[in-house]
Amino acid sequence: MITKNETIYYIKGLAIISVISAHCNAVSAESSKLAHISSLFLQNIGTWGVICFFVISGYLFHASNPKKFFLKKLKYICIPWIISASCVYLYVYLRKPPVSLSSWLNFVIGNGSYLYYLTVLMLLYVIFVAFPFMRTEAVLIICELVTVGSVWCFFNIGGINPYLNPLNWIGYFAFGVQICKHQEIFGSTQVKLRKFSGGYILVTIMLVWQIYQGKSGSYWNGMNAIISWIGAAMLGISGQLLYRRQRIKRICMFVYNAGAESFFVYLWHMPIAGIVARLMDRDFLREFTILRPLIVLIIVLNIVYLLEKIITKIKLQNKNFLFGIGH
Repeated sequence: MITKNETIYYIKGLAIISVISAHCNAVSAESSKLAHISSLFLQNIGTWGVICFFVISGYLFHASNPKKFFLKKLKYICIPWIISASCVYLYVYLRKPPVSLSSWLNFVIGNGSYLYYLTVLMLLYVIFVAFPFMRTEAVLIICELVTVGSVWCFFNIGGINPYLNPLNWIGYFAFGVQICKHQEIFGSTQVKLRKFSGGYILVTIMLVWQIYQGKSGSYWNGMNAIISWIGAAMLGISGQLLYRRQRIKRICMFVYNAGAESFFVYLWHMPIAGIVARLMDRDFLREFTILRPLIVLIIVLNIVYLLEKIITKIKLQNKNFLFGIGH
């Protein structure tokens, strides 16, 4: 169903567009009806991408050598994570003080910031490496059921920030591990548009209903969770369809490149998303709210392209990982 070097990048590309959508959708109260509808649309699809990333992380999880596994994660995830988080933190808090060690730490771990995904992911890595029984079939199913119940009813249990509560995410990671274990099942169905047209119709109806009711969507609480699950599933299917439809090369290559640099985009997109949202929340530009994620993505991809050129010119290619490039 998923191949590491091809299809996964298409899914990641669509998923990172979803993540950006969640961070650049704000419009002012005086905006037109079209702008408000576009904002609600972006808020709703913005809950799909993180689920896809957890599933992909579970799929790619292999830790036969725990020491080597964690050294690699330390180098290629933790170091660029702390560097980028510190830079973005300073960008935010130098304009909105006070700067403090506790606020920096909360920002880095995602307690009130977009970086919660990395904190939870590293925690899941520790759990699944330290306790090999977590990878058994029965426990994987239990993990999935735990997340279904948690995001449906108990996402606020214990007063823990739901974004940092691993129970709300462990099922998605477990599902990715399960896909990897049973590729003969998940990879047996050829992905064709007509086979999944019902899914696209269903998710469209749900989105229209959410927007009609003025709901922004979320990962938790009943119907919101169901829409997020179906939306994430359709993102995964859409990524596979793009992989198989190479004749629309420009679209495919754009999504592929976004997926290939999704880690860099995730780490560094927030300041750009904030600037684009502010600049486009005025006059006639508000009518193009729905285009904000693509504009942000294009800008960030050009930044990484220029950064790679500079790094290559000064012959420091081995330092790319510091910025999260090529992860």
